[in-house]
Amino acid sequence: MKRLILSLLLIFFFLSVKSQQLFYLNDIPANPNFGVALQDSHLFVIKNFGVSAFNISQPVSPVFISSVTPQYWPLTLYADGDYLYCGGGMVGQLAVLDISQPATMTIVHQDPGVTGTVYQFAKSAQHLYFTSNQDTLFTADISNAATPVITSRISLNQTFTEGVAIAGNHLFLGSTGGILFYDLTNPAQPVYQSSYPGNFRKLSYNQQDQQLYALNLNGDIAVYNAANLNALAFQYSIPADASNFTAVGKRLAILTNGGGVTLMETGSTSANILGTFNTPAPGGQQNAIAMQDSIIAYTTVNSTYLLKYGFVNPQGIPESSSYQNGWIGFCLTDQSLKWNTPEQLKQLIQNTRIFDATGGEVFRSNNTAPCKMNTGSLPLAYQIELKNGHVIHGRIALER
Repeated sequence: MKRLILSLLLIFFFLSVKSQQLFYLNDIPANPNFGVALQDSHLFVIKNFGVSAFNISQPVSPVFISSVTPQYWPLTLYADGDYLYCGGGMVGQLAVLDISQPATMTIVHQDPGVTGTVYQFAKSAQHLYFTSNQDTLFTADISNAATPVITSRISLNQTFTEGVAIAGNHLFLGSTGGILFYDLTNPAQPVYQSSYPGNFRKLSYNQQDQQLYALNLNGDIAVYNAANLNALAFQYSIPADASNFTAVGKRLAILTNGGGVTLMETGSTSANILGTFNTPAPGGQQNAIAMQDSIIAYTTVNSTYLLKYGFVNPQGIPESSSYQNGWIGFCLTDQSLKWNTPEQLKQLIQNTRIFDATGGEVFRSNNTAPCKMNTGSLPLAYQIELKNGHVIHGRIALER
């Protein structure tokens, strides 16, 4: 075994990086495109009125692997484990796809009794909640995930309802009649409690920071403190000119009416812009957006776009480097840190995040993100960054 020390070269590379950005990865042309979902290393998208699956283990080069076409064309997708739930378009219908083997995904259930256009799903334990443009809130028992059973259909009194979000034993709906609040003590039968004024569309709940995000008809995103679920407290509004959005924790990926994506991170009093990307012409209508880790997928009428939030152009350093068994030694003293488990590393370092060279987070010491490391060895294309932006490491030793 031979060790190669690359301290000066890699220190220069890492310290020359100023900030993360949104980078274009690829786009998949088709017309039309609607709902989109990301799960693990796969992208699912509604294109040409069917559902297509792509392998995005190398997101700069998505590979088509399969497609299916439900009886009625779907509009909205929701991925959950081995199953993909498809909400119908103007004709309606709820369809379920088995995606345990994405290369051979199959339709396992279709319920034409679900009528109207479905815009958003939300899951709580063994129940799935969604609304239709026919002013109905549907509750489905998915204890058998492949065959949902509708347990309730609630009329929403002629309010156009699009958004659904779950917070504990509470359900929020975004509608033209305000934010509607339901109790889920009996999850099979939501019970209406109250409403908050306004005209709203999509919703998302950030459990960690107890914030509810609500897109209104003006394209702004209202941020509510939901620490007391029985009394939402308005915090501030994000003027986003948004047509749609998705949220993972406090990060919002926003589709703008102007034709692009804005990535933001929310706080208690304001939100900061992390990056922007403008859709190349011809852009077309912005439809749906999904986010997983540092990958963002969104659809326009003409294409499905893949973006990545990272430090460098994702095509710059391939992770399939021949130096895959290198190890990183770094610390605030003269000795390198050594660990055997992620838990030991967390005890050694506080407030530290580890990213791959494309900006994908693989470890966070406060355990708010999944840890993908089991031992103290990392590929070459990894770096250590403190939350205050200072990069520290003593050396990087590579073995072949």
